[in-house]
Amino acid sequence: MHRPTTLVVNDKERGYPLPEPCLPLYFTNSTGLRNETEEVRQCLLKGLEESPRMPQADSVLLTEIMD
Repeated sequence: MHRPTTLVVNDKERGYPLPEPCLPLYFTNSTGLRNETEEVRQCLLKGLEESPRMPQADSVLLTEIMD
């Protein structure tokens, strides 16, 4: 779920290539977490406790929906 490279909706497939890693990876396609990692880094640099793009309440709601 955290690193898909394709999405199929209504029998239409769309590709989402991942960025090329600059170092060896421990987990296949783990560069798919690059955006999340960068968002956390930006929030830490700004002294924010949570992301304005994805507040904790939204994360909890998404988790509940997936459960």
